[in-house]
Amino acid sequence: MTTPLALISLVAGPIYAGTHNVFDFTKPTNGLIGVCWYVLVFVGVAAVHAVVVLPVVAVVGSRGRLSPLRFLWHMRDALIYALHTSSSRKSLHVLLSTFERTVGQPTAKTRFAIGTGATLNKNGGALYVSLSVIWLFSNGGLQTSFSPTKVALLVVLATVGSLAVTPVRNGGMVVVICVFAMLTGLAPPYAISFLFVAECIVDPVATVLNAWGNIIVARLLGEAS
Repeated sequence: MTTPLALISLVAGPIYAGTHNVFDFTKPTNGLIGVCWYVLVFVGVAAVHAVVVLPVVAVVGSRGRLSPLRFLWHMRDALIYALHTSSSRKSLHVLLSTFERTVGQPTAKTRFAIGTGATLNKNGGALYVSLSVIWLFSNGGLQTSFSPTKVALLVVLATVGSLAVTPVRNGGMVVVICVFAMLTGLAPPYAISFLFVAECIVDPVATVLNAWGNIIVARLLGEAS
């Protein structure tokens, strides 16, 4: 019931400071348009990674023995639960039980892979950190300072930083702020408030991507054992 009031408080700072405008949709400084594009790009890239990249990895890694679409259908309940909880930790027990019903009694390797993967195997977390930092650069007018060296650093920092993302809601925002500060030496911009608004859509999608990548790795380990 109080969510709309909370969203107003998040965007009030940038509006009051004059750095963003949410009322005139003809201006490029409109924060709502910018954050909508960010959400669309994130969901699109996450979808491609989930239905193209990870299935290809599954097919190649299993040498054609694993059907990714059939496996995805069997694991759908666990992934839907991850979408609703927006937390890799909260959805872990459902992920384990659904995985057990799908492939049979999991081995020690697969249990270890799923358990540690909730912390270390975060496809969605790395995507979230990298795209969020790129959006902050673009929104803050820092595109010219986004050199190839910083792009390479962002790849490394997003990969390593995803390991530090706590498996709870909004856990990645701290990493985004730290990576942005490391690359620019600047304080977090006002645009960070709009990222908090986008969290309600982006965070659940990232959690599903984390879970999907996690169980694919576990299934490949099970196929190899």
